[in-house]
Amino acid sequence: VPWEKSSEREGDQGVGEGFCRSRGGDNVHISEDGLVARHLDDTGELMGGVLLSARPLESGRAGLYFEVELKELRPDACFDGLTVGVTATRPPQVQGDPPTVEHIPKTWAVGYDGQMWDSGTELLTYVDWDPRCVLEGDTVGVLVTAQEGELLVFHNGVPCCPGPRGIPVSSERLYAVVDLLGSARAVKWQVGAVAPIA
Repeated sequence: VPWEKSSEREGDQGVGEGFCRSRGGDNVHISEDGLVARHLDDTGELMGGVLLSARPLESGRAGLYFEVELKELRPDACFDGLTVGVTATRPPQVQGDPPTVEHIPKTWAVGYDGQMWDSGTELLTYVDWDPRCVLEGDTVGVLVTAQEGELLVFHNGVPCCPGPRGIPVSSERLYAVVDLLGSARAVKWQVGAVAPIA
């Protein structure tokens, strides 16, 4: 069963795409292959569902891109939803078990209850996308553009929300960051995902 908690937390040397298994924290189980992550809390009230990619994102024609599929929603209404973005903080540098992604330095993200976090301004501001609308089986993608370092969110391949700008896409190695917050209980990393725009 992919949800069983592993007693081992080996390093992520030699891993392919997916989540860093040594950064899942006590509240999240990550599958052996690093592709599926599930929060262990039934209610959505417990935070600490922050995930980072096992390796830095690779640049494509449009910029840096990754995508996850929402595998499981919590059954009850929640205040927050899936939060996605990027960070320049390497997985081993993340201290403890951060409650949410904005507690990781050099992180830019969109989600929560329809807000974005910009590490440059250290502010949460509202956006025109509410992640609580994401359904099981939907995909959510993140593109950081090569030219402007702008974070764009795609819902089922459709651009739905611009996020923070000025992300250091050319000067920093960026990792994907996903927060299983509120309604989002489980996600699957989409191997080989390509940005919907070129």
